[in-house]
Amino acid sequence: MRKKICILLAVLWMGFIFYMSHQPEKISRVQSNNVIRVIKKVSKSEEIKKNINSFVVRKGAHMFLFCVLGILFFGSVYNGDNILKSVFIALLLAFLYACSDEYHQTFVVGRSGQFDDVLIDFIGAFIGVFIVSLIVKLNIFKKKIQVTM
Repeated sequence: MRKKICILLAVLWMGFIFYMSHQPEKISRVQSNNVIRVIKKVSKSEEIKKNINSFVVRKGAHMFLFCVLGILFFGSVYNGDNILKSVFIALLLAFLYACSDEYHQTFVVGRSGQFDDVLIDFIGAFIGVFIVSLIVKLNIFKKKIQVTM
C-alpha cells in the first residue's frame, strides 16, 4: 500500500513540477519576487534580507521540488531489500525527469532549458534520497540491535 501511495504522490508531484515549469518567465519572476518579499518580511537576519535574491530563490525551489521527488521515487521503488538499488533507481528517475523538465521549459515563453538546472535538480534529489535512505538504514540497524538484545 505504501508503494502505491508513493507512486501516486510522485505522479502528482511531477504534475506540480510540470505546472510550475510551464509558467512563462514573467509569472515565474513575480512568484519568485513574492517569495523574496515574504522572506524579507519574516526574517530577523539583516544578512539574509540583504543577500536574498531571485537566483537563490529559484535555485532553492529547484532543489526543494526535486528533493521531495527523490524521496517519493525512493518510496516508490524501495521494497525492503536492496537500499543501494533503490537509491540508484530513484536518482536515475529524478535525473531523467529533470532532463525532461528542462527540455519542456524550452517550449515555454521566456524560459530556457539549462543543464545547470538539471544538476541543481539532481543535487536536490540526491539530498532527499540520501536522507530517506539513511533513515531507512538507521531503522534497519535499530531493529537488528533490538533483536539481538
